[in-house]
Amino acid sequence: MISKTFYQQLRSSERQSLVGPPESMREHVVAASKAMRNGNWAACKNFIINEKMNAKVWDLFHCADKVREMLTRLIQEEALRTYLFTYSNVYDSISMSTLAEMFELDLAIVHSTISKMIINEEL
Repeated sequence: MISKTFYQQLRSSERQSLVGPPESMREHVVAASKAMRNGNWAACKNFIINEKMNAKVWDLFHCADKVREMLTRLIQEEALRTYLFTYSNVYDSISMSTLAEMFELDLAIVHSTISKMIINEEL
C-alpha cells in the first residue's frame, strides 16, 4: 500500500537529472526510501534521523531517544525485508549470518524476519 502523494513525489524525484541533498522533510523521506530500496539501511537511517529531522519531528516526542532507537531498529528490519524482496532472485542462497552482519541485526531477528516472509509466501 502506497500513498498517491508519496508515489508522485518519488516519481518526480526519479525524473530529475540532478538530485541534490534533501532539504524538506518530504525530500528526506523520499531519499530514505531510495536508500532502503537499495538495501542501504545506514543511509536510510541518516536521512530519517539527523539534526534537521530531530529538531522538526523526533525531539517533539516524549522519550525522543527511545523513539529514535525504535526507528533505527525498524529501519534495519524493513531494509532487510526490502533487500530480500529486491534481490531474492539474484541469490541461490545467502547465509543468515551474512544478512545479520549486513544489517547489524541479531541472528534471531534475521531468522524471525525470514521465517515470517516464507510463511507469508513473500519469498
